[in-house]
Amino acid sequence: MHRRLSITDAAKLIGLDRATVRRSLLTLAALGYVDYDGKFFTLTPKILRLGHAYLEATPLPVLIQPHRDALSEKARQSASASVLDNTDIAYIARASQRRVMSINLTPIITPQGLPQQ
Repeated sequence: MHRRLSITDAAKLIGLDRATVRRSLLTLAALGYVDYDGKFFTLTPKILRLGHAYLEATPLPVLIQPHRDALSEKARQSASASVLDNTDIAYIARASQRRVMSINLTPIITPQGLPQQ
């Protein structure tokens, strides 16, 4: 995972030219979605609003909730739903079982489909 990126690193990572990435990142910084220290960009918590907007706009989590709940009950395990975003996995919803000890997953995008720790 990339905690902070320079313009050059971000351009290489997403495959766009440096000028386009610079303009985009500076716009995101002006809007408060990223911080910029003069060399590196880092995400701010405000970036979560963009993901939340997607979850609010898509009917998918609501449509599959009954199926996820039934699967979770039948398997006696938690059941998550995700969508692919290129090579990333975006968890969009979860049905969990009551347990003495459990983990709580929130919707998140993981780089290259790998679980985050």
